[in-house]
Amino acid sequence: MSVKNVEKVEKSQVALTIEVGAAEFEAAIEKAYQKMRKKINVQGFRPGKAPRKMIEKMYGEFVFFEDAIEEIFPEVYDFAIGGNTEFKAVGRPSLENMDIAADGTTTLTLSTEVYPEVTLGEYKGIEVEKAEATVTDEQVEAELDRMAQNVASTE
Repeated sequence: MSVKNVEKVEKSQVALTIEVGAAEFEAAIEKAYQKMRKKINVQGFRPGKAPRKMIEKMYGEFVFFEDAIEEIFPEVYDFAIGGNTEFKAVGRPSLENMDIAADGTTTLTLSTEVYPEVTLGEYKGIEVEKAEATVTDEQVEAELDRMAQNVASTE
């Protein structure tokens, strides 16, 4: 697994390009197959006993790819974000693009929200007037009477 590119798309959004090795992605596909095989029925096989190649032949070779990406996605994202000190991710990432090369390496393009860069202006030496609040005894008595009426019960 390796991070190929980190690009700032907008003020608070980053695009990451990550390359996942063929062996790692194949392991994720195998995990996805092991999870899903009990739910897939293939004629001539007991439930959960159909070979992976037979299921891929019936439903297409990419049948387990979505589940494999869900399986490997947290590990890939943690790897990409964990080693980067330029930004700090905020939200859940989204998968923008996925390319599979002939040798089996998979390239994922992710986008995620990051904390914005904040530059502070001159704030030292600013003076603010303190507002004085004046409360009379009649206002205090009126508020206490109102609060007593709110919690009073009728007998």
